[in-house]
Amino acid sequence: MRDQAPNQERNWPNDIPLPRFSDLRERRLVDERMDNPDIDPQQHINALKGIHRINVFSAAARTLWPILYKRAQKKPIRVLDLACGGGDVAIALANRAQRMNLPITIEGCDISDTATRFAVDRAERMRANVKFFQHDAIHCDLPPDYDAVYSSLFVHHLSTANVKKLLSGMTAAAPVVIINDLVRSAPGLLLAYVGCHALSRSPVVHFDGPSSVAAAFTISEFRTIANEAGLSECTISWKWPFRFLFTYERAGAP
Repeated sequence: MRDQAPNQERNWPNDIPLPRFSDLRERRLVDERMDNPDIDPQQHINALKGIHRINVFSAAARTLWPILYKRAQKKPIRVLDLACGGGDVAIALANRAQRMNLPITIEGCDISDTATRFAVDRAERMRANVKFFQHDAIHCDLPPDYDAVYSSLFVHHLSTANVKKLLSGMTAAAPVVIINDLVRSAPGLLLAYVGCHALSRSPVVHFDGPSSVAAAFTISEFRTIANEAGLSECTISWKWPFRFLFTYERAGAP
């Protein structure tokens, strides 16, 4: 049977029980607590610190690095981290580029003012040359003239329709589009339960981590979405820990 994009687009409230393994047959899109615009700023910051440790454990920056490294060897590149959160992936990439003396300029944007300010403060403390700014990537056009735009752990927050809209915006902003996100699977859910409690004390992370896995796409689902968005010439590969890496390069891109 032909793969289909998920048609279950109902948003469940964030007071439902955490997902069970039997919930993974269909995508369960949940209003995550960190996405609540009324979240207490300190709770948000504590969650961002927990996500930083998770990103270090999962080697998120290392997953993205080879694609950027290859292009920066040819010419200077300008890169956008979309929905950057606390900015830890962008900062890790910028510092690696600086250590290797590679001409990579990285910027990050997020809809949350709390996350953006947290990212700016972290970049200053770590002496990372990264610019962060507030931006709504779904309802506003992305700034143009980037050489690459990536998102890490963002698309599972979105409906299928908004994922297609996001892909369209990303391809308009840059010739190279990279997405690193969760794969909906039982092993991934188990790891989320264990890892989120081991790496963070934040109750927001404890809820949002497993809920994110239940809201994630399978690789076949995301491939279908990319095809329907006109990005059939893409590559999607499985990455540890239970994530996928999507890469699209516009035809004729320098």
